[in-house]
Amino acid sequence: MRDHSNCDMPHNPASWEQLLSRRFVPGHTSLTSAGPGGHIGQEVFAGALSMTPLTLQPQIITHSAQHLSALSADVRDTVLSHIVVEGEGVIEQEGAALNFRSGDLSFRNLQHPSRIVFVTPARLIAVRMPRDALLWHQARSDRRQLLRPRVVASYGLHTLLPASDQGSISSMYAGFALPWLFAAAYHSIERNAEPTDPPNATRWQQVLSYVETHLFDASALSPADCARAVGISERYLYRLASLRGITFSRLVKHRRLETARALLEHPASRHVSIASVAYQCGFTEPAHFSRAYRQHFGQSPRQSRKSSTVAR
Repeated sequence: MRDHSNCDMPHNPASWEQLLSRRFVPGHTSLTSAGPGGHIGQEVFAGALSMTPLTLQPQIITHSAQHLSALSADVRDTVLSHIVVEGEGVIEQEGAALNFRSGDLSFRNLQHPSRIVFVTPARLIAVRMPRDALLWHQARSDRRQLLRPRVVASYGLHTLLPASDQGSISSMYAGFALPWLFAAAYHSIERNAEPTDPPNATRWQQVLSYVETHLFDASALSPADCARAVGISERYLYRLASLRGITFSRLVKHRRLETARALLEHPASRHVSIASVAYQCGFTEPAHFSRAYRQHFGQSPRQSRKSSTVAR
């Protein structure tokens, strides 16, 4: 666990700007009230997501093209999200000005300059995640699309975040669930825009819930079983998936592979064999699992586990 607690809350505006740039993304900060800029809490990890609690005084934070050009390609391929527990403000990016308030969840990309204005004192949780975490339903070759800024309702998402202990069982399961929840929130209807999602989102959400519930059961994840459980025909199930640019079988395969990677890389399941992980995630043949894993992630399950161990 990396502890980056900021206990002294620098009063100097320049020091606060440097701290924000070092902890998050390089940028320019302009305080609009007297006193310290805020307080940064401890960074916590859940799978591929990093989460940091923040309290902020009214201020304007700008990430210009020059700031972003200093970032690596991997960092620029991530998404910044704020779970707004308290406070109000505006996010400006790509010509859009999106208002946010307590209970909202915002998303910004690091491909384009942005500005965020905190009009009132704010308490929030800053989340950084790979762009792929919001595009898992697409084939990897289709994931180059730019994610536009959005503000949606958070539905109390901050209450599900792990407080500490990256190696705990609870953080392991949070690492499975949170990317799904963020993706579901991002693709929900925006409050600031016209609905553009494919039709019958409720049925699709029921399909996703069924898949997630039966992810570890190889015998219960057939299209027929899913359609029967949701109360639709198989044909309509295929249509729901097609409208979202995916097939049912690919949806199941991708979710099982993503879950397998989370298990392989998490300290709490380090003792579990690769074959056991494969069986647990619904793969009946370890050899098939290894081939599918390498094709999806570009490395073998063993390499993935080894690289995560070295990184820690």
